Amino acid sequence: MHYRPRLSKVIADLWQQKARTLLIIIAITIGVSAFGGMFITRQVLIENMNTAHAATNPATVSLYLNSFNESLLRTVRSIPQVYEVTAYKDFSAQVWNGESWLMGNLSYTEDLSNAAVDRVGLEAGTFDMGRGEIVLERQSIALLDDVGLGDTVLIEIEEGEAHEYTVVGICHNTGSLAANSTRMVTGFISKESLASLGITPLYRTLALTTDPSLTTRPEIEEVAEEIVKRLEGQGYVVNGYGVDLQEEHWAAKFINIIVLALAGLGLLSLGLSGLLVVNTINSLMTQQKRQVGMMKAVGANGRDVIGIYMLLVGSYGVLALIFAIPGGILLAKGATNLLAYFFNVDIVHFWVPPWVFLLQVFTAIIAPLIAALIPVMKGTRVTVYETVSDYGIKGTGGKRKRERSGKRSRLPRPVLLSLRNTFRQKKRLLLTLAALSVAGVTFLGVINGYASGMEVLDEFRGMFDFDIEIALSQPQHIQRLQREASRVEGVDTVEGWAAIGGTILRPDEVLDQYGGSKEGSSISILGTPYDSAFLTPSLIEGRWLQPGDGLVAVVTSEVWRYEPYLEVGDEIHIDLGDRNCKMTIIGFVDLIGTKQIYAPYDTVARLDGTPGQSMMALIRTESRSAKDQEIVGRAVEERYRQAGIPVDQAVTINSLFGMIVGMINFFLYFVLLMAALLGVVGGLGLATTMSLNVLERTREIGVMRAIGSADRSLRGIFLAEGMVTGLLSYIIAAVVSIPVNIIGIHFAGPLILNRAIDPVFTPLGYLIWLAAVVAISTVASLLPARWAARVSVREALAYE
Repeated sequence: MHYRPRLSKVIADLWQQKARTLLIIIAITIGVSAFGGMFITRQVLIENMNTAHAATNPATVSLYLNSFNESLLRTVRSIPQVYEVTAYKDFSAQVWNGESWLMGNLSYTEDLSNAAVDRVGLEAGTFDMGRGEIVLERQSIALLDDVGLGDTVLIEIEEGEAHEYTVVGICHNTGSLAANSTRMVTGFISKESLASLGITPLYRTLALTTDPSLTTRPEIEEVAEEIVKRLEGQGYVVNGYGVDLQEEHWAAKFINIIVLALAGLGLLSLGLSGLLVVNTINSLMTQQKRQVGMMKAVGANGRDVIGIYMLLVGSYGVLALIFAIPGGILLAKGATNLLAYFFNVDIVHFWVPPWVFLLQVFTAIIAPLIAALIPVMKGTRVTVYETVSDYGIKGTGGKRKRERSGKRSRLPRPVLLSLRNTFRQKKRLLLTLAALSVAGVTFLGVINGYASGMEVLDEFRGMFDFDIEIALSQPQHIQRLQREASRVEGVDTVEGWAAIGGTILRPDEVLDQYGGSKEGSSISILGTPYDSAFLTPSLIEGRWLQPGDGLVAVVTSEVWRYEPYLEVGDEIHIDLGDRNCKMTIIGFVDLIGTKQIYAPYDTVARLDGTPGQSMMALIRTESRSAKDQEIVGRAVEERYRQAGIPVDQAVTINSLFGMIVGMINFFLYFVLLMAALLGVVGGLGLATTMSLNVLERTREIGVMRAIGSADRSLRGIFLAEGMVTGLLSYIIAAVVSIPVNIIGIHFAGPLILNRAIDPVFTPLGYLIWLAAVVAISTVASLLPARWAARVSVREALAYE
């Protein structure tokens, strides 16, 4: 066969069924755009993030202490393998945005313009601040009604006492998340401003860099452990520390997980478009059975015929690629800018890696060809004899059988006809159901996974039944803290806990079995009243604190993860800096993300040398609303300061959890967008199936019109057929989503939260997907149903 006739046939097939061609191109375009776009996003975003991060000379070790002054910096600088050190003080405030008070986090460092570690970039104005002046982080501007240089903002530290601060600079801090998500205003003030607010200039965060030859986390952690040990030996309380690599942005791993998951959804979308191609080619080969026979009759061999139809499928991919490449770039730009805004990073250089182009070409052209190969080979095996002996579409069942079925059923005949037609092309139905069901399982998986995560967060929140935590600069007697706070209207209960830092010392037999260093995890030991009203522990094993307990400990699951040899009844050896102590483990409590040990208050306070005192006040308010918590929290701060109690920082639990939920929701919407694209592809598959059904039943439609069927009846038959298919896919998705969610949560829990998670199935998710399926089925069936109603008797008789 010559090239020109082949090309002419391919063009004719593309053009004569324009709607079918368009649906396939759209489906492939969505899959290829999403797949390629996510890889572009990952490459561009991570490289820009890492570059911006490295430019700030980021800390490799960040230590969080109760308080310290400049003398500690000299001590830390003298430690071998420590290069540069910078100290920061953070404290909470309220900032007026013109309508309401927003939570704020203000910082102070000695010389912001020459900070050695975790540098902040100046975008406008100056870092030279005096009393009553402030430098705002650039993302906070949007929260403050576009405040600019020279404008003033109201900042409240104590209840009813607002101070005006003039904005003298706008900075860029890559460590700050999107203010619109966290709803937190961040900025820097001077030492003079701290003094005017009555806040001690003692620092809380120590940021340092280590020897550049230390390039792995274990090496840096070893240095961090040595620093913690030395500081605790000098009487400092180290609440925790973090370790990072200078060449890697702190969120790089998280970006990898989320973007690769989205790319996986894009690949899944491409797979669904492959099912659509298979459906279309199966139908096309059935319709053009005679054409295949005629081509063979005039001399074409099987390879020639296969080439024609594979060229047709390749044309779908090429046409889709025309739109998929720019579509992927646009999607990548949008996703990159959105994620960059959230992580407060500038995209200095946007480019498309050449390998992504090659990947898109492969997925757009090769993948559909692979999907279509078997249907094409099967369809082109028809012989000339089979072609000339074919008498058209054969019945699907005997007349008497259909009549008996109709007599037994009380359903209207149009409904019966829709049900029969739905199952007429079983292979096509299965492929359509697969596409819609995969979209449904993905959507339900995301919703149920989110619900499971929120339940874990709620469990965590439920363990700590207090509303406000006030950190103090110096230990205070608990009775005094309770007495002063109880004078504030709205305070219900006040508790004071003791805290001390330490390092677990591993027994020799553990070192022989597991290896590693003698010094284990750095931990915080929290001294709580055995009958605390603020703590409802979720015990994994053993028991909780009881009256009369002495040197006993309840260990969190996070410590257990790093020290798996620990068991109930074991003695745990702890280095407190200036001395060691032994505590008997009486239980394990389920608490992720923090390496802590709970012990009786009297025991911890005695070890810390502060009996009857506390460095924190935990408060439960009478009203549990977020607004009332903020009001009461500020009032207690003011009361403490008036009483001479040095307040360092105050935070409400609602605001803390609100920020966490806001960040989770940001990424939830991102994943739901990709799941919605799967739904669109599934809808395109249903629309294609319905179009093919109309095309194949053209003569049947003509007969129905000849015997008096109205347009409304014909439309109703095909709409009902599409609805039945959609509801079947819903049932399949609802059933399959149960084991998929159980398996997914089983693996996701340890990967993301380092613990097992119980799967949650939310009815709201199933209701939303049911409504989505009904909408998708209706929209996908409307146009084919309209075509069916327009088929005339003359067109039906002329159809082959």
